[in-house]
Amino acid sequence: MNTANFTDGGNVTCIPESFENVDPLPGQEKSCYCVYDIESTTVWHDYIYEKKVYWRNVKIAQETAAAEAAAAAEEERLRLLAE
Repeated sequence: MNTANFTDGGNVTCIPESFENVDPLPGQEKSCYCVYDIESTTVWHDYIYEKKVYWRNVKIAQETAAAEAAAAAEEERLRLLAE
């Protein structure tokens, strides 16, 4: 979840980099939207922070799973070469 306070008419582009490159639903179509005119409260900022931490952890888990799969594939490749 990305936050921005653009009182000067700026914008945030709906691209992966705007959301820390985390894909919550790999391979599925997604929508990007903005919540407008939300009060700047500690509760809201805490909520956003919690969401960012959650998706950062999802990204770490995805990267770890991909690395483990690549390592297992390489181990299997080497095992087959040794036979």
